[in-house]
Amino acid sequence: MLVVLVIIVSAIVIILLALVYLKNDPHYITRFIKENPGRTSLYLTRNDQMIIAHNENSLMPLASTVKIIIALEYANQVSKNVILKDEPVELNELSKFYLPNTDAGAHKGWLTELERKSLIQNNSIAIEDVVKGMIKFSSNANAEYLIGRLGKENIESCVKNQDLSHTPIYPFVSSLIACANSPALTDEELISESWKIHERLKSGDNDLLHSFKTPGLSVQKTWSDTLPASTTRDYAVLMNTINTAEPFDKNAFHHVKEILSWPPINKEIFSSFGIKGGSTAFVLTEALYATDASGNKMAMAIFFNALKDWERIILEWNLTRFELKVLLDEKFRNVVIEKLTG
Repeated sequence: MLVVLVIIVSAIVIILLALVYLKNDPHYITRFIKENPGRTSLYLTRNDQMIIAHNENSLMPLASTVKIIIALEYANQVSKNVILKDEPVELNELSKFYLPNTDAGAHKGWLTELERKSLIQNNSIAIEDVVKGMIKFSSNANAEYLIGRLGKENIESCVKNQDLSHTPIYPFVSSLIACANSPALTDEELISESWKIHERLKSGDNDLLHSFKTPGLSVQKTWSDTLPASTTRDYAVLMNTINTAEPFDKNAFHHVKEILSWPPINKEIFSSFGIKGGSTAFVLTEALYATDASGNKMAMAIFFNALKDWERIILEWNLTRFELKVLLDEKFRNVVIEKLTG
């Protein structure tokens, strides 16, 4: 037992030392992309011009980054008065889709913030706060509720209207249950079963939640591989569109941009900044837009797939620093361009 403990402690120390070292190496992600071209994708625009493109047309699983589309369709429906943003939603309706121990505490963290800000009234909150909880805390329960509330066909139309290369968007809490129950389902069968489970959860069938057991990594990999997928090119272009508002109804544009605008930013560096990321045990994705203090408008999407656990940890550790340097440091940006195109 002592030997095992020593090995575990040693491994943790090695990982921590590696993280400290690699955090001081902003080119780690550049090298990783260069050395793993099939598992990585990157697209960057600056003032409507493509600056960096690497494997940009490959469909890759989005994980929670797909929630941008859900927020966009919500903003569209609010702009058309189909949904009122102060429409109350009972917390019990959201808890129907909450799968414990599968979201790294995201949903509980969101509920804690609601209580801290006294936003819960009669056990209900505004649907606007449901959407913000989906983006800022990445609550999967909120996303699943909204997919049902907005409507499958409307979400599909939203994707089509933006001319995105995209696989179907479907309830991913329900899909994890479906995959855990029947790992051998084809992609089409998994999507169909996910919608059936979603309807059962919506009707209050708690047995599905209570009987759920987190599947092993091989089943999680199957689930991760079949999540909604798109390309970095399409998501960077979409984020640029949100930032510049070109084809949007003005109200919808301002609304979705407000939802995506976080975390708090230094106004001396950025006049606007919006971001959404996602991850599974095997996937790391992020899409963002930014306008710097000089008025330069930038958008970027960066996707990683088929990751080992330690690779994902180190990439997460470095990703924010890499993104900021690509956006703000011309010299660094030029080095990245040279390494990825050379």
